[in-house]
Amino acid sequence: MDTGLLARVPALPLAAGIVAGIPAATLCPQWWAAPAVATAGALILILLRLHTGTALIGLALGMAAATLARDTPVPPEWHGDDGGEAVFSAVCTRGGVGYAEVRIDTVTRGRYAPEAVRLRAVVWHPGGEAELAEGYRYLLRGSIKPLRTIADVPYQLIPRAGAISRGATAEICLSAAPVQAATPAAAAARIKERLRRALIEGGADDRAYATYSAILLAERDVLDSDLRDRYAAAGIAHILALSGFHVGFIALIAALILFPLNLFPRLRPLKYAGIVAAIWAFAWLTGMGASVTRAAIMATVLYMGHIIGREVSPWNSLCVAIAVILLVWPGQLLAPGFQLSVAAVASLLAFVPLLNPVDPRRRLPYVCVQAVAVPVAAMGGTMAVTALWFHALPVYFLPCNVAVALAFPLLMTAGVLTMLCGLAGVALPAVYAGANGLCAALDSLAEHVSSWPGAVASGLFIEPVTAVGAMIFLGACALMLHRPGRRTVMVAAPAGCAALIAAVACTRELPPTEACAVPLGSCTSVVVSCGERVCAFTTAAPRYAAAAERRLRLSLADYTCLRGADSITVIGDDFTFGPYTRRGEIFSGRRMRVAIPAGRRPSAATAAVSHLLLTNRCIAPAAAVLDSLRPDTLVISCDVSLRRRRDYEAVSRARGIPAVCLDTAVFRIE
Repeated sequence: MDTGLLARVPALPLAAGIVAGIPAATLCPQWWAAPAVATAGALILILLRLHTGTALIGLALGMAAATLARDTPVPPEWHGDDGGEAVFSAVCTRGGVGYAEVRIDTVTRGRYAPEAVRLRAVVWHPGGEAELAEGYRYLLRGSIKPLRTIADVPYQLIPRAGAISRGATAEICLSAAPVQAATPAAAAARIKERLRRALIEGGADDRAYATYSAILLAERDVLDSDLRDRYAAAGIAHILALSGFHVGFIALIAALILFPLNLFPRLRPLKYAGIVAAIWAFAWLTGMGASVTRAAIMATVLYMGHIIGREVSPWNSLCVAIAVILLVWPGQLLAPGFQLSVAAVASLLAFVPLLNPVDPRRRLPYVCVQAVAVPVAAMGGTMAVTALWFHALPVYFLPCNVAVALAFPLLMTAGVLTMLCGLAGVALPAVYAGANGLCAALDSLAEHVSSWPGAVASGLFIEPVTAVGAMIFLGACALMLHRPGRRTVMVAAPAGCAALIAAVACTRELPPTEACAVPLGSCTSVVVSCGERVCAFTTAAPRYAAAAERRLRLSLADYTCLRGADSITVIGDDFTFGPYTRRGEIFSGRRMRVAIPAGRRPSAATAAVSHLLLTNRCIAPAAAVLDSLRPDTLVISCDVSLRRRRDYEAVSRARGIPAVCLDTAVFRIE
């Protein structure tokens, strides 16, 4: 990579260093690592090695950000260890039915005085009927435990990945309905609620209300699941998730409102500042999602260039956005939304100019070709990430995206006008008829395209290394196309080919039979796949078994499809595994009977127990359980607290009983 490229994109070394620093913090967790790297970077900067020094400083910043995020307070160990409950005073940051995210500030347990804490948590209600509204304060009664980041079902979208990236470190399972402790909602929640009512008052029907709540207010909970599936199968699900398209429309509206300032050249910087303020107001109102924040930062950098009279590269703006987002929320590096957003923007910047050679001054041909080039470039750039996380790709994405690209300005304009009419207390038939008609036409198009044969290529389960290799290969191709030359080809071509070959070579086949753990809510399930049968044992209490089974079936939908199973059998009793062979730290064994201890006393063994499955429901002392059941092998579920895991491992080690942890191993059954 030559100096000219780094001169045009000076933020690239910083962004690359931060991206590399976040995983590096896991490999080198010592407190002195980040200061040492920062010192080395500063010394190199003094020696006038600007880009190398900047990259090292970025590496140090990424390591520091990841370390600080990792050191987020966790719930006290007594919470939930003995089955006790507590009362939490918390503000809801993301509402929903059956699931919500809260910011806890006070915990009261038993006769003890309230304990001040600073904690973010996920809230589950096993019955699914509790609803928490965003911005309100609640009193929550239930048990708390650390939020598990591991879901060992292979090739599954990790549950709660978004909550983890937003700083959640604990989960609460409610035992009673939440009590609203204070009525005033947050300002953003109040504004969003008023705007949602304005859509109804403006004449929007149910379909238009759900669509505009998603694309204007980031309220995707009101969307029907069938509508989401149709949009995903047609390849236009991206319009339901706020992104740069939506931010660009807000910037266009603000520019039209502030157009009179163009008459006074000295006031043009004020116009750009007003556009930036409107963009950030929209980002704040919609919850500061990763894609909206990225687009807002990019727009801010671009408009700041207009204010100071300098041309700013979009690539540099993208690198600045990546650096800022990862410094504030380092967990976003592993979030699907952030990866899709960055991949889409980078692909658009790299390939759209090559796919559209038409002169922009030829307005109509340029717009027509652009409507085709944009979806092709975006889909090509995000294909690997989409397959990694969602295991499916839309086949007929092009016709739908061309229609959306042409109709999107009309769709957004109709939604904004309908909302304004509702705020003004009037309902104009022409406005709401147009909004309802556009939403109906878009939904009909998605339904029609998704019904075509082979509309979705499903069952695409790839390894993360494969996705990374594919992205490096695309980056090398873009670099060679944009900056042709012998030096570029000599560096980029071998790197891209090596990444692609390594990605294919490192991808392993799925084992035909396996066992793994799935943390869901307050319980952990052990899933076993053998042939065409998929079975699961869940540790949910009897009164919560039905809700746990529903969540388990939903989480394992892709997994059962891949295994060729029509359904999953959920078992709430002792489960019999088959024999399995050694893999990693798994020990060879015969046909075994697994006993699951629960409660204060170990469960009575009805047959010879060769393996004991330890779950979060077992709170009996380790010695009592192991003396009673005398297993050949101890299998530890990944939901067991760290202290209890250490106790059982120590006692089992003293008795010569091998221990297998389901969060670090996968069974392979013969």
